[in-house]
Amino acid sequence: MTRPDPALNPGPNDPLTRDPVPSLLVGSITIPRRTKENIDAVGTIIDCVRFLAKQGLAFRGHDECSASNRGNFFELVHFLATTTTTLVRYSTHPGNASYLSPDIQNQLIKVLYETTVDVIKTEAADAQYFGIEADKVSDTGKEFISIILRYVSGYKI
Repeated sequence: MTRPDPALNPGPNDPLTRDPVPSLLVGSITIPRRTKENIDAVGTIIDCVRFLAKQGLAFRGHDECSASNRGNFFELVHFLATTTTTLVRYSTHPGNASYLSPDIQNQLIKVLYETTVDVIKTEAADAQYFGIEADKVSDTGKEFISIILRYVSGYKI
């Protein structure tokens, strides 16, 4: 009696047959469910960056190693992880990039900044009316200037 070839009959621990991941149809593209969950988790992290930037809140605390207060960004992500199962699975899976490092936070802030500036440039260029104000202030030998751009877009200022 010959034994079956294990290469032809994979067992339950074979990585190709274990834990099948169902696919989702998103628009006209089929993607694995885990990929969709990762996209949703990264989207939530970007929403956290957007919220803190819009509110003008600091992202990081002075001691992020402390368990009591790790800064607004980490605390907000941790809070949302308690209510969002996708974010919990994403943050606890060891194979995922976390997108929580200060470098990534700064890159996300820069992308949001560049996107906002591009929208303002486009709207201001298309506006029929616009105005520019500038104000200069000196403080201990340094000069600071504020520039305000106002424009009419869709009858809104």
